[in-house]
Amino acid sequence: MSTQEFNSLKELFEEKLKSLHIQLNSEFEVLNNRLETIEEQVKKTNGRTIKLEELTNLHTLSINQYSNKCPQEARIRTVEDNLLTGFTVKKWIIGTLGVISIIVGIIYTLIKIFV
Repeated sequence: MSTQEFNSLKELFEEKLKSLHIQLNSEFEVLNNRLETIEEQVKKTNGRTIKLEELTNLHTLSINQYSNKCPQEARIRTVEDNLLTGFTVKKWIIGTLGVISIIVGIIYTLIKIFV
């Protein structure tokens, strides 16, 4: 390979490297711009999230403060327990009556068939 060929290859290689360098820099600029817009949006979202978390904490705090001060809480619990117990008993009675009526119906049918 002659010196002239070597120099021409060297120049060609340097041109390709420069064009590649320029292309990469332009792509990095585009990526940096997109990252900046994403960062701005994240900052806005984080700000809103922090405000909402503070409001949630305030509401939770106020609920915890006032829920323990209800003077009728014991009576409410008693009424709820009585209603739950009454409902459960009614449900059990209805279920038992249903099973008994099915058994009586089967016995009645068997008696009619065999007698």
